[in-house]
Amino acid sequence: MNFARFNHVLVPQSAAERMKWLSTGRHRWFFGTYRLYLALTPLGRGLLLFWLFAGALGLNVAQTVVYIMWSLITGLIGASLLLRRWFALPFVRVDVSAPARVQVGVPITFDVTLNNPGPIVRDIRMQSPFLTWDGKYVSVDEYLPVLPSESCVRLFAMATFSARGSHSLMPFMVTRMLPLGIAAGPTVQSGVVAFLVVPSFPKIHSLHMASRDRCHPGGVPMASHTGEAMELAGVRAYRTGDRVRDLHARTWGRTGVPHVKQYQQEFFTRLGIVLDVQQQGMSEAPFEGAISLTAGVLAHLAAKDALVDILCTGNRFYDLTIGRSVGFFQQGLDLLAAVQPGEPLKLEGIAQRLVHHIDKMSGVVIVTSFWGDSVRQVRQWCLLHNVPVRVLVVCKEKSNTAHDGVTQVSLADLKRPEGLWL
Repeated sequence: MNFARFNHVLVPQSAAERMKWLSTGRHRWFFGTYRLYLALTPLGRGLLLFWLFAGALGLNVAQTVVYIMWSLITGLIGASLLLRRWFALPFVRVDVSAPARVQVGVPITFDVTLNNPGPIVRDIRMQSPFLTWDGKYVSVDEYLPVLPSESCVRLFAMATFSARGSHSLMPFMVTRMLPLGIAAGPTVQSGVVAFLVVPSFPKIHSLHMASRDRCHPGGVPMASHTGEAMELAGVRAYRTGDRVRDLHARTWGRTGVPHVKQYQQEFFTRLGIVLDVQQQGMSEAPFEGAISLTAGVLAHLAAKDALVDILCTGNRFYDLTIGRSVGFFQQGLDLLAAVQPGEPLKLEGIAQRLVHHIDKMSGVVIVTSFWGDSVRQVRQWCLLHNVPVRVLVVCKEKSNTAHDGVTQVSLADLKRPEGLWL
């Protein structure tokens, strides 16, 4: 169980929902207080805290110096807030950009661009937006001494996120500080920035399984070459009627006799990946480890001479064609980023979908965080249909109990920098 999530249980996850929550009637008083809080600089907020402390000390009516100090602080804060309107940024425009996706735990950089077609502006301060429970700022460019006229200046904010899924941030805000540094002028806001946090994955060097190569006449749809298969089998002497484009110039030049290239139908290693989304107990670590391992297997297969046709997350099927310059590995990562715990695998539904791919399936990889009856039934069904199966079980620690055809992968193995050999 992740207790950090409970610190933000009342805070909406998306930026649009958070902004809508602040603008509703019953929370408008909170939004007004929040805007007043944002109008103060860190120095002003510290002074406000001291103002509250001085007010509490004012209960001692024998010390008049407390009232003088409290009145002085009140005057400074009040005057700074009243003069804010004269420190606006009417000509400044703020834009923000960020990568479309980032891995869990990897820093993401937000590029905040300040465009100033108007006169020179000094003492610029950038306020970074509130992060969700899994976010943490690494570094933020908070202060810009001078924003020249007719210029474009870039500021950067870097943060990390520890949870998968779709993320969005509220606008970045830019203000101009008042001379005393207690408050800042009206804000100029950027747009909402959205991105996807995909699972991190270990580097898998090898994945051994008794797969079978399957012939696919005519090649693979969506491949870089269409039409007849382009697997070169050899060369032979030219015969009348052969296509001129099949002539092999090197053999012709070496032997002096025209030769043509011969092709054969290609054989592919076509695999399916099944992810069991059943989560046992309150611990999220094995479940997240299973998703991370699935991403690692997908990355390994996509980089090799193999095709991933099916990705099954729980009882949901996605028809993919990833590998051998076909499709994109990011498609699988995007699907894994949205996976949530669910029901155990159901053999009936999986069999109905896999039976249509049996003839061209070379093997199936099953990744789970719990070795149970549902996973065992799916494995037995694949073996009965002569489809090789590799079962990977993610656990906290490896146990001495070994199951036939099952490989245990501990959470410590997933974090090894040297990678995995499965």
